[in-house]
Amino acid sequence: MALCDAWGDGAFQGTLDDLHSTICELIESDQKPQYNEYGPVSDDFRTQRAFAVPTIPPNGDFVELTVVETVATAAQISLPGEKHTYKFTAVKAGQYTIETEGRTDVVMSLYGPDSQTKLIDQDDDSGSGLNAKIVADLTPATYYVQVQHYNSHSGTGSYGIKVSI
Repeated sequence: MALCDAWGDGAFQGTLDDLHSTICELIESDQKPQYNEYGPVSDDFRTQRAFAVPTIPPNGDFVELTVVETVATAAQISLPGEKHTYKFTAVKAGQYTIETEGRTDVVMSLYGPDSQTKLIDQDDDSGSGLNAKIVADLTPATYYVQVQHYNSHSGTGSYGIKVSI
């Protein structure tokens, strides 16, 4: 249970050591391992892919988004599991809308202010169709947006992203 809580349905950001530390903090002293309480290990379980701790690339690997865009920045998820990271600067306080468009089912995460790891919000399908949309009150700062396909194991496709105030 501690692993599920720490992983946060894929929202965890950090290193493997950070994940381990978080799990250790969440384990209750009376919690016991649940190795085979649910039956024998199946072939489906054995063939599952191991999870990966998501990371945000270091500075310099971001696509800069212009605020108050009327036309979305085009992007293409070419490989399953590929993650795109964008950044934008909020020059004044206000309600900003970050949204995707297109037919590709994407998940979007917003980080900041001035932090690549502090999660502000995450969205899957609040936009039109399968598109992500985050509306947030932001202060002047730099913000980071990460976009990936909903199906990280086999999903690919094109999408657009824009930021408006």
